[in-house]
Amino acid sequence: TFVYRNTPYIKLSQPSFIFLVCLGCSLSLLANFISAVTDEDYPIETATKACQAFWVVYCAGFVLSYAGLIAKAIRTFEILRMASTMQKKKLVFFDFFKYILMLGIVDGIILIVWQISSPLEFVRVVRIYDESSGSPVDSIGKCSSEHMKIFIGLLLTVHIILLIAGNGIVYFTRKA
Repeated sequence: TFVYRNTPYIKLSQPSFIFLVCLGCSLSLLANFISAVTDEDYPIETATKACQAFWVVYCAGFVLSYAGLIAKAIRTFEILRMASTMQKKKLVFFDFFKYILMLGIVDGIILIVWQISSPLEFVRVVRIYDESSGSPVDSIGKCSSEHMKIFIGLLLTVHIILLIAGNGIVYFTRKA
């Protein structure tokens, strides 16, 4: 897409939105690698920072990829609407960037409030002790905070609403 970005077919496919989706998917993939950081291989402080970074990178990836798709669908809807009324207006990428920015701000606010009020920390919980020596035999490391379930619930609710809204936009675009 980048090499042939000036050809008519690639211009029609709206490459700026394609780049956003690719960047978002790459960030979402990177979040999986961040989640693999534990205190077995790294200091506990690094594992704690990885816990906090995971949600930031995941949300940034989701917003860029899915909001990019929604912005592209809105742009397509506008093109079809203007064609049906014989209007002519140049639509540029930055006209639709506000949708991506709005969704990023919503996720950003949730993440900032989470970080301030109840930051994630990496903790290791011992599951099985050796009865004779009293030393741990099996343990599990995980990210945890006091209000983690509330903030994950908020993020998932926002993302599910976004998924439903995106489906509605695509449905109305199809009908246009």
